[in-house]
Amino acid sequence: MVADVTSTGQRSPERRTVEWLGEPARPVAGARFRGRNRWRGYTWWRTARIVEADRGHQFVFATKPARGIYHDSTTWAYHLDPAGDRGTRVTESYLVRSRRWIQAMDTAPPQTENRTGRDDDS
Repeated sequence: MVADVTSTGQRSPERRTVEWLGEPARPVAGARFRGRNRWRGYTWWRTARIVEADRGHQFVFATKPARGIYHDSTTWAYHLDPAGDRGTRVTESYLVRSRRWIQAMDTAPPQTENRTGRDDDS
């Protein structure tokens, strides 16, 4: 489920749609995709490349730096740990690489959600 980037719009408050760019059009290291996002009335597209796709353990992708004044990049990582008979614990983290004024915009308090469930399709 985590590595199914084309369905993230169903789970993300920001991402709306995702499309694969070229081959391979599946979640493997090196694959590229583009996502359309919307937040606080702003809409934008970002291209990303999958850095690591270790099924059942870890999924990592990094956005390509944007053009213009933003020129930022974010690396998103999802670590999956077995949670016994309760399913899989997924831990999301991210690292923003940008100018300081852009990082200051990321001031919203962290939203932590501990969900445990079955994730057989990571």
